Amino acid sequence: MRTAFPLLPLVRLLVLLLGATACTAPGEELRRLHEEPPEVYAMTFNVRTAAADDGPDRWENRRELVAQVIRSQTPDVLAIQEALPEQVDWLLELFPNYVAVGQHREGGRRGEFSGMLVDDSRLRVDRSGQMWIAPEPDRVGAIGWDAALPRTITWAQLVDRLTGATLQVYATHLDHRGAQARDEGARMIVEHAAATAGPRGTPVLVLGDLNAGEDSPPLERLCTAGLRDTLRIADPDAEAVGTYHGFDGTRDGEKLDYVLCSEQFEVLAAAILTDSKDGRYPSDHFPVAALVVLPTALP
Repeated sequence: MRTAFPLLPLVRLLVLLLGATACTAPGEELRRLHEEPPEVYAMTFNVRTAAADDGPDRWENRRELVAQVIRSQTPDVLAIQEALPEQVDWLLELFPNYVAVGQHREGGRRGEFSGMLVDDSRLRVDRSGQMWIAPEPDRVGAIGWDAALPRTITWAQLVDRLTGATLQVYATHLDHRGAQARDEGARMIVEHAAATAGPRGTPVLVLGDLNAGEDSPPLERLCTAGLRDTLRIADPDAEAVGTYHGFDGTRDGEKLDYVLCSEQFEVLAAAILTDSKDGRYPSDHFPVAALVVLPTALP
């Protein structure tokens, strides 16, 4: 599979490669009228919970930066993590083209959200569901194995309104303490995708904060199952790939946030978006984005 950066329109290439552009720069519209085969723009963004005592970096001081990142990128599907109900509501009010998919981790609208926002004008949610990362995945609010908190996997089968092509997307936030729980979460994604992909093999995206480095067991499990890190396809030799920075903008840590795709997708571009304004960052994580080609529907 080749990397296809030269195929990108110049504006898309610039936005993806120059992720450090300040939030004051005019927002670039990445999602255009799609040519055949259609392109899907996917992004994961840990927006940092509003419940945290972050001083000058508290939610009220940076939420406009979060909105500006989303506005400038306009992803077709956006996985978000750590968002409380009021944060999700605020984003949906700003971006009415999105529909929220998934419950919060304690069930319903209780606790943090690690589901997805889907651009309903582009992708139709055909069906969706949720699993708690626990031995009883249907038990709402369950804490599994060595996890510190309830963790969920939200999935949705989406239909491209332009072509009728189908893809399956998973959004998750794996536990920050439980190594076994992280690995079990990866296993659950792999097994669910295998059981629901159908005879034609529905293309799969996995988006989220996996709290796991590139050489970790969860990543090994996901990649062994045929998923690929879009960033490594776009830039195999990238060195500064840290996505958690604690509001200081450093990039020398581990890569924790991913857009993974199955083999059916062609990866056109991927990037870690390092937007900031006046030394302030939208979150303590950098969002990660990828532009992929979705195979068209079979007759």
